Amino acid sequence: MSHIWANIRVHMEHSPRQWGDVVASYLERSQSRALSLVLDFTIDPNPFAESDVWPRLVWDSAAWSMLCAHATRWKSVYLDAIPRAAYVERLVSCPILSRLSVGLEDMADVPTQFFADAPALKTFAVSSEDTLSPFALPGAWKLTEFALRDKTAAVSGDLCGACAPALRSCSSTLVHLRVSVQVGGEWEGPPVLLEALQTMSLARGACRLMCRHLTVPNIQRLRLRGGWKSFRTEELDALQSLVQRSCGLVELRILDLYAIAASGTGILRCLAILPSVTSLLLDIHTHPNLNEQYSIVHGLTRSDVGQYSANDVGLLPNLTTLSIRFAYKFSASHGLEGAVLNMLRSRASGMLVAGVSLSPLEAFSSDLGDWPVSSSRLLPQ
Repeated sequence: MSHIWANIRVHMEHSPRQWGDVVASYLERSQSRALSLVLDFTIDPNPFAESDVWPRLVWDSAAWSMLCAHATRWKSVYLDAIPRAAYVERLVSCPILSRLSVGLEDMADVPTQFFADAPALKTFAVSSEDTLSPFALPGAWKLTEFALRDKTAAVSGDLCGACAPALRSCSSTLVHLRVSVQVGGEWEGPPVLLEALQTMSLARGACRLMCRHLTVPNIQRLRLRGGWKSFRTEELDALQSLVQRSCGLVELRILDLYAIAASGTGILRCLAILPSVTSLLLDIHTHPNLNEQYSIVHGLTRSDVGQYSANDVGLLPNLTTLSIRFAYKFSASHGLEGAVLNMLRSRASGMLVAGVSLSPLEAFSSDLGDWPVSSSRLLPQ
């Protein structure tokens, strides 16, 4: 039964005030098992949060030292809003640590050196309320996944740019990258080549900065999430520069565009430079302009085969799966369904253009209600 004591969770709003005593019991009862550790000292800003009812915890240095003495057993660690002093104690040796997440408050330095002796670490996530100082990764780390986000939209300093040295540190091993920040910040040095990267998710201010300063020739899935009116010409220009530096992103198969406030023309321009995409998720519910939605659907509608040539095979010739989220209440009342149906019919069958095969659409979904076509087999007109 020792495995049930191997998950140690300490939370500001839900744990007993004497949490150090509880931790001591868990450490003893878990025997020599690998530990999953969560220390979350964040305070919910909601005035009705439980932290206003239950006594808030105070930091227990003795309990932390006790946990650090068992660092060789740490397998997964999540630390949020713990004091800066916790990271300046003696460094820990974490030979089996594979996942690490740190949330920072009132400190600019990412405590990578505290965990420098973690040769098995594969996943590292950082979140912050403040501007970060540029940080690199310890030489022993061989990350395959890295994530960075701001804790609040009020962060106005540099977060994205600060991770440039870190990305250079894991450029040959990184497979998955997620960055979500309101403000991109400044980038130092040349673009970073992430040759092993397969999936990348960028949100808000990260869309522009990261697309301008990364090279990802082997990426297979790309997710871009804009905020309200935040994904416009500058972001589209940045995406085009990413494509040009990354050998055309010829390995890209899955593209997710969320909450895009760009014009219909801008979105079609984005799709036009990514012909290898086979699966597209398009969320334009934050931009319910009817003309713009029509222009997007019309752009996705195939013309007669005679309208194409070897140099022009239309938009997304390899597309087989499509999902679009419109502003349902607005769009459905203006007959947009008819335009969508015409688009589906135009892609129901494959085409052969100058020896180039245009794939038929195999699956479609949207928020416009039921369709007179199957979700997995589209019927021609």
